[in-house]
Amino acid sequence: MTTKQADHQDHPLANGSTMRIYRNGNHKYWTDEDNTKRSSASTIVSYVDGNSFDVAVGWACNEMNKTNDPYAAKKSGEQSRLMGNQLHDEVDNYIKNGDIAENPAFMAWYKAVGNLQFLAAEQFVYHPTLKYGGTLDQIALDGDKIIVQDVKSVNPESWAKYGSRLRKAKDWAQVSAYITALQGMGSIYKTPHAQIVYVMRDGSGVAIEDVDLDMGFHLFKASMTLYELHKELNNG
Repeated sequence: MTTKQADHQDHPLANGSTMRIYRNGNHKYWTDEDNTKRSSASTIVSYVDGNSFDVAVGWACNEMNKTNDPYAAKKSGEQSRLMGNQLHDEVDNYIKNGDIAENPAFMAWYKAVGNLQFLAAEQFVYHPTLKYGGTLDQIALDGDKIIVQDVKSVNPESWAKYGSRLRKAKDWAQVSAYITALQGMGSIYKTPHAQIVYVMRDGSGVAIEDVDLDMGFHLFKASMTLYELHKELNNG
């Protein structure tokens, strides 16, 4: 069995130097200065779920009832994950190479934000003090304002019913963690504005929401505390 080789990026810093950040196939991050493999922000924010459990159970039951297939929810979830990964790959390929994909979800994203001046895509970040890493989706310049955008592929039926209400806490926490990491590492991308770009999977629309970074980072810190307590409990 072969082990996937780690990827790395040299993140530009404001002082003119770079920080080399590594990421392996398990989405663990480390640097040359700290080679302990650290968890990603997306893993840590899994503890910010709010009251979405009952909704998820209801969705799973509905999927099963529609198809009479006990594995329908699992299959649907896997399909959603693959569609989300496809969109992220297409966005990354557009920003880096200028390629236009025919996928309706990509075209919806392109019409909404494709005219921005992009500075980076799939950018690794690492907080040297709080010890976590992550990969932010896209950094753009809108006039003289730097914008960090996280792209989320969403089910249009769920969006029509709930909007971002059930996922806002987790999404804000994740993006706020990225912004805090940029600041903590002294990134060249200073004092950015943060947004979530919600793309309907069928390409029917895009919703862009601003992130309250103060609230988001409070949520991230709370989730990090729970994450560390669970690790301590399970390793004890």
